[in-house]
Amino acid sequence: MTSTFGVRVPSIVWMPEERWEGIDMREPLPFVPDLCVEVLGLNHVAQRTDLKIAAYLNGGAREVMVIEISSGITYWDIRGEREFSSLGVELSLSQLPK
Repeated sequence: MTSTFGVRVPSIVWMPEERWEGIDMREPLPFVPDLCVEVLGLNHVAQRTDLKIAAYLNGGAREVMVIEISSGITYWDIRGEREFSSLGVELSLSQLPK
């Protein structure tokens, strides 16, 4: 749940184990997880992706990763686009199955 863009469903989320305690998995999370990953399809809309990144970060995510198969991986935190993950996440498109 984001305060600026309603309920969003990232492709992948991560947060420390203790944040999962007491969460009803049948309901939307009442807060934004620490890491939100968006895997973009061929028909994604860049403006909508920008809104999602902002919503996740403004909602409390520590980092957003955007994976676009054709152009690579971008990392975002509250300061903007980063060259590497500020959470130490290492991911390469070459690791994905072909």
